[in-house]
Amino acid sequence: MIFEDLLAPYDQATFLAEVRGKSWLHVPGDEAKGRAVFDYPQMNDILDMDVWNATTLTMMMDGQRVPPPAYCERAVNRNKLTVMRPDPAKVREILRHGASLVLDDVASLVPSVQGVVETLERTFNARIGTNIYFSQQRHRAFHSHYDRHDVFALQIHGEKLWRIYKGREDNPIEHERFLNLPQADYDRIKGAVDAEVRMTPGDLLYLPRGQCHDALASSERSLHITFGCVLPMGLHLVEDMVTRLIDESLFRADLPRPDTAEGEAELADRLQAMMLRLSEIYGGDNGLKLAKQMIENFNDDPVTRFTLPES
Repeated sequence: MIFEDLLAPYDQATFLAEVRGKSWLHVPGDEAKGRAVFDYPQMNDILDMDVWNATTLTMMMDGQRVPPPAYCERAVNRNKLTVMRPDPAKVREILRHGASLVLDDVASLVPSVQGVVETLERTFNARIGTNIYFSQQRHRAFHSHYDRHDVFALQIHGEKLWRIYKGREDNPIEHERFLNLPQADYDRIKGAVDAEVRMTPGDLLYLPRGQCHDALASSERSLHITFGCVLPMGLHLVEDMVTRLIDESLFRADLPRPDTAEGEAELADRLQAMMLRLSEIYGGDNGLKLAKQMIENFNDDPVTRFTLPES
């Protein structure tokens, strides 16, 4: 799959120039597009895999996480470790009352989903996370919120009504400042409704990070996959700088104590020397070269595949 397959009839150049990071986009599709990535009958197959625990499989009901003991039993996994493993009977019972299933990091379990991940990695030099959401009609898994990464949501089965708001947080990141906010904060940020989008199988919805939204299954059952994209940002460049500056004695040295006039003057001189050295390393063409290297290598965990010799 190439990026244009996901976006059709939009092309990649238009999306990158006019949409990405700027506004949300709904791309109507057909069931074939969804089935090419995942199919509803596959859910039971992956749920039967010995990979799930209370962290990787969560259940949500009307904005609240279902306590793991309500749907899990203690068990020993293949690594001989005791885990809280989802119990099929308990999961079915809680689903019957309207809860939603959230499966984390599913790409490695489904080759066709992994194919989309690789497509997005190539397109954006991004780090991609994948979740599957199975929801029940008239019950919301999450209240209004925003994500701290760009989102591509692909509807697989059933229908889901997404409410997209005019409000958007300014470049949120995975930091406590943007985590676990009171619902009142989200409600203040989201503002008025911008649009209501009814997603049917094969539809794709793009949301830039910070875009406030919520979603509600509008059919008896709804299944969709989200691909969360974390792209290189300024803070990642700062992290890269810190790694490189470990080799610089100037930056490893203890800072002068500013509790005397002499110490304060020495500290000021040290700061000036550090800023000068930073400009030498990251100024001009060399800085541009290092920034380009960081962006190109941002996805530092590319997928590698086994290639056993032919029989």
